[in-house]
Amino acid sequence: MKRTILKGTVAFLALMTASGALANDYNSGVVTKAPSEVFTDVEFGSNWYIRGDIAYNIDGREDRGISQLTLPDGTLASIQGDYDDAIAVRVGFGNYVAPNIRLEATVEGLFNSEFAGTGAQSYAGSRTTTGTPAVTVDFNSVGLITSSSDPLLVGTTTAPISGTSTTTADYASTNLLLSGYLDLPSFGSITPYVGAGVGVARVSFSQTTTFTCTAAATETCAFPAGAQGATAEISLRQDEDFWGLAYQLSVGAAIALDERLMLDLGYSYTDIDSGDTINYSDGTAVEPDGFAVHQVRAGLRYNIF
Repeated sequence: MKRTILKGTVAFLALMTASGALANDYNSGVVTKAPSEVFTDVEFGSNWYIRGDIAYNIDGREDRGISQLTLPDGTLASIQGDYDDAIAVRVGFGNYVAPNIRLEATVEGLFNSEFAGTGAQSYAGSRTTTGTPAVTVDFNSVGLITSSSDPLLVGTTTAPISGTSTTTADYASTNLLLSGYLDLPSFGSITPYVGAGVGVARVSFSQTTTFTCTAAATETCAFPAGAQGATAEISLRQDEDFWGLAYQLSVGAAIALDERLMLDLGYSYTDIDSGDTINYSDGTAVEPDGFAVHQVRAGLRYNIF
């Protein structure tokens, strides 16, 4: 009996030992592992942002400020080229190619900027004395006598006929720019930056200049041509659309409103090169000198994550 119990006990212990070994070798398919402290965060769409701005052009002008136009009589007329302040809008998207370097593509529309002004002008013509015998003197717009019924007056000078030149003009442009920006070290939630861009601009330009020669009783205007003692007037107009290279320099600061949205405040200087020669209605021509625009702007940047 004791032998039987002993054999049973040995068999039971052997069975338990085998069961334990099988349990150790058993794979339940459930893997447990402590989380690693090193991981890679993957985000779709990171580093991209969109933007929108409203700008105010505080000073728009032709690069030289004044254009010289050759009139049909061979004299020169000065045409002023400063323009009123105007509003502009800009939209675009960009990418952080490095933590502090951004590339950005934008489309900017400069609304119509207008100019109107009147300046003094000198004109060529003739002057006839009232004495006996009457003497007729022809002179150009700078007062040099070109001919005279009195031979003694040839080559001397006299005053030109006075008058005015009145110019009205407007221009608008659409600028396509690719810009690079360098974000400088931040101060709290404020990140200053500098940038530069290059692209093309489509400019719509219109300008009308009216020349008015005001003759005295004994004077006759040569250009614009008129009768003795009569005021003469002529208007020249230019209308043209042209493409030009555009350059832009910018400085500003971005203020973080939350983790994705930033308020962008800045200043930009934009220069648009001259385009093709512009023809006036009377057949004369002038090459536009290009435009320079100073603007302050405010907008929003939204980071896409």
